Amino acid sequence: MPVIICAFSFVFFSCSKPGDSKVSHAVAAYGEQNFDKALELFNEALNEETSYSDELIYNFIGNVYMAKDENEKAVEYFEKALQNKPEYFGLVRLGSVYNSLGNAEDAQKTFERAIQLNPKKAEAW
Repeated sequence: MPVIICAFSFVFFSCSKPGDSKVSHAVAAYGEQNFDKALELFNEALNEETSYSDELIYNFIGNVYMAKDENEKAVEYFEKALQNKPEYFGLVRLGSVYNSLGNAEDAQKTFERAIQLNPKKAEAW
């Protein structure tokens, strides 16, 4: 997953706002499996102007917590990311984390929300 985050980050955004370099460094730290540093930098970026939406940074933070096998914290950040604008892959990711925690009821509800958004995709089925 580090490759996906890095590719997404560097292809779609440039470091033109003050917090962008923190996000770029956080992504690099994540890729180096320096998860605590990545969390520190992502959280700092949330308090600065960036080209990145808060929702995207929350997703990054959720991914870091998943990598650290701290799935309860991952759920917290994935839910924040989806709060204002639910999107299919975010819901699938959240449903998968609920499932890994043994929370079948919330996983099912979340997958159903994903299917409502995009019934032609197979991941939520």
